[in-house]
Amino acid sequence: MFCRLGMVILCLTFRVSASELSPLDVVGDLGLEVDTYSFLNDDGLYEEIAIHFPAKHLTFVPQGDSLFVARYAPRLQIFDGQDNLVKKIEGLRQYTLPSDISVDDHFVDDITRFQLAPGDYRAILVVEAVDNARVGRTTFSFQVPAHKTGQLFLSDVMFFREKQMLDPNLEMHSFEKNGEILLPAPMRAFDANGSLGFYVSLSEIGQLAHLLTVQVLDRFGHTVYFDERKFPTYREKAYFTENISLRGLIPGGYTLQVQAQADNQVVTTERRFRILGQPVSHSGTFTEQRQKLMQQVLERYSGAEIAAQYEKLSVNARAEFAYGHWLGRQPY
Repeated sequence: MFCRLGMVILCLTFRVSASELSPLDVVGDLGLEVDTYSFLNDDGLYEEIAIHFPAKHLTFVPQGDSLFVARYAPRLQIFDGQDNLVKKIEGLRQYTLPSDISVDDHFVDDITRFQLAPGDYRAILVVEAVDNARVGRTTFSFQVPAHKTGQLFLSDVMFFREKQMLDPNLEMHSFEKNGEILLPAPMRAFDANGSLGFYVSLSEIGQLAHLLTVQVLDRFGHTVYFDERKFPTYREKAYFTENISLRGLIPGGYTLQVQAQADNQVVTTERRFRILGQPVSHSGTFTEQRQKLMQQVLERYSGAEIAAQYEKLSVNARAEFAYGHWLGRQPY
C-alpha cells in the first residue's frame, strides 16, 4: 500500500498477483482451464479456484434408465513461501447428464473455496478423469492480500461466460454471486462484438459516498472504454455484475482495470483478457506516406513522446496503436 501526500491524503492500494496477469498455463489432454480469485465476506478473506473442461473428455457409464454418469478426481496442494504444505484438497467428483443429451456441447465447472493467512503461495492442481487416462495439471503462484478491518477492499475481477438466476433446486449454488449464478471464464477469452462479463465486490465502504471507475486498456495503455459511477452514503458493501460491449474493439490483448474510492481510500484491481479473432492486418491504403503523416498528426496533437512510441512499431502495430489512441481520446 502506498500513501500519496497532497492537499488531502489518499491511501492507494493496488494489487496485481501473478495469477491476474494472464490465464494459467495447463498441461495435459483434459482441456483443463483454471483461474483463481480473492474475495472478502463476513468470515474474512477467502480464495476461490475455479476449473472448467469439456465433459466429452470424461468416460460416461449408464446409471438407471435415463442417466449417464462420469467421475473425475481433482487434487490441490498449496505450499507457503518456505515450501511447506499448508493445505490439501482432494476428492472424487461426479458429473451427470440425461442419457438423451449429447455430451459434446457440455462442460464441467467446479470450484473450491478456502482461507489462508496473508502471504505468497504456490499451488499444484491435478485433475484426472476416472476410467480413462486424461489428465490436466498446472502449477501457479498466487497472493492472499493483507486486510485490516475498516479498510476499503476491492475483490479480484472474476470474468464469467454465462449468467443464470439462482435456482435452489440446482447444485450450482457454489457459483452464486449476489443472488445469481456466474459461470467463470478461466481462459478470459471473449468473442469480438460480444460482451465482457465480469464481477467484483467492494467491502468496508463504511456508509461513505463512493466512486467506481471501470476502464479497458489496450496493450499500449490506451483507455478504449471508460465508465464512472458515483454512489451516495447508504451501504457497507456493493456488488457489481457487469457486461461491457466489445463492439468496435479489435482482437488482441486488453486489461480490465477497476478502481474504487471512498473518502481518502483508493483501491484498484486489474486483470487481463483477450478478444478473439484474426490479428490486425493493415490495408494496402496504409502506405508508408500515410504512416508518416499519422506520426506527424500524433506529434502535433498528442506530443513527441507518443509519436516516438508509434514510430518504433511495425506497420500492423502502428495501425493498431493509432486506432486505440484516437479511440481513447473520444468522449465516452
